[in-house]
Amino acid sequence: MNPLTKLQMDYNRGSADGWAAFADHRKKVTELLGGESTSPSSRLCVLGAGNCNDLDLNTLLRSYREVHLVDLDAEALARGVARQGLADEPGVHRHGGVDLTGILDTLAGWSPHTAVPTADVAAWAEEPVRRLGPALPAPFEVVASTCLLSQLIGAAVHTV
Repeated sequence: MNPLTKLQMDYNRGSADGWAAFADHRKKVTELLGGESTSPSSRLCVLGAGNCNDLDLNTLLRSYREVHLVDLDAEALARGVARQGLADEPGVHRHGGVDLTGILDTLAGWSPHTAVPTADVAAWAEEPVRRLGPALPAPFEVVASTCLLSQLIGAAVHTV
């Protein structure tokens, strides 16, 4: 396992018992995602769902026919869904082991002295789209990333 993948899994293990601490944030995120503009036939995809501490899945299932949870850490998704009593819920779909950057393996090999050609940066910018398209059962009416930016920044900072 590359060190950046391990780092993300360690973060998830560290926040696995954070359900209570996330209460206010979870309420706001769930309100935003489950707004009145959704249709019961809609499908929601949450990128970087981790332990699902910021998602009230039971409430979201009242607004969406399906909720798809995507994360690098399959164990975190399983913990989060189980904590909410939805491990066997057919409307909740877990997509674990998905590198949303598409380049974590490449990034793990970098150092502060790694020269990164501009052409490579441009190609890597397309990598998430290239990889996620076939990995997820699109289309989705709503796609959200919750707490994903901090994970991406953390991986970059850890590398350089």
